[in-house]
Amino acid sequence: ELERRLAALDRLPVRTPRSLRTVAQLRADLAAVQERGYSVDDEQGVPGIRCFGVGVGSPGPPTAVSATRYSSP
Repeated sequence: ELERRLAALDRLPVRTPRSLRTVAQLRADLAAVQERGYSVDDEQGVPGIRCFGVGVGSPGPPTAVSATRYSSP
């Protein structure tokens, strides 16, 4: 499913100067998330917003926990 979706992308939306700009960058970021076990959004979607997320193993439906930090200039 992921490969099908990535193959269909021409470009990524650029929302901030830190946004991932190419599918290759997105693939690299996804590989890094998989390797370290958690995700990081360092102002990639909204300036001043940093997020961290991690999947939590459970016998039920998939679950994730995230934390968000906002800093203003």
